[in-house]
Amino acid sequence: MIMIELKNVEKQFTVSRNEKVHILHEISLGIKKNQCICIEGPSGSGKTTLLSILGGLYGPTSGSASVDGVKISRLPELFLTRYRREKVGFIYQHYNLLENLTVLQNICLPLVPLGIHPNEQKRRAKRLLDRFQLSHRQEYQVSSISGGEQQRTAIARALINDPPIVIGDEPTAHLDAELSHDLFFHLSTLKAEGKTIILASHDPFVLNHPLVDVRYRMEGGRLSQDS
Repeated sequence: MIMIELKNVEKQFTVSRNEKVHILHEISLGIKKNQCICIEGPSGSGKTTLLSILGGLYGPTSGSASVDGVKISRLPELFLTRYRREKVGFIYQHYNLLENLTVLQNICLPLVPLGIHPNEQKRRAKRLLDRFQLSHRQEYQVSSISGGEQQRTAIARALINDPPIVIGDEPTAHLDAELSHDLFFHLSTLKAEGKTIILASHDPFVLNHPLVDVRYRMEGGRLSQDS
């Protein structure tokens, strides 16, 4: 069953009054529920732009993007924001944690715009703090914890809304071998729980990991499936 589907997606950005940059060309892609895919390709090939469309950060210039039969490329911004908050968890290569906030505060951040009571925020966060062995660090500012703990904090934040889709953009780019293995241990657990995982990477460790079901190649804004 196809969960996420792109049909003939094009993406252009306007860089000046008379100039547009064409980033994605006729991208068609189907991702099954509980599948893990990885998109490889050089820097500037369009990987991050494609992930942004899959994650609902912005829509395509033309073509369509659908999730569970709903065309997210046609949603007004209010509903697109809800889609991002409820359906997608992002794991960024630089973590994008707020260093002046505590581990607990960072994990709870996605719940703040939803108006969820602080007690409920803490209840949800506690499960993740326990799961990722961060309970003893919850009141620490993230600037004072280790790289591995920051990684786990970023994953916990991505999961606080229990999203069915997890997106990772170059998730191992700044990790050593041990942390990369730790990350994929957690991703494997998420897949076993039924999550759909979408990764972009040029790291051979990621591309050749048994967790990945299908690999795609992105080059010059065009997508092809690896054999």
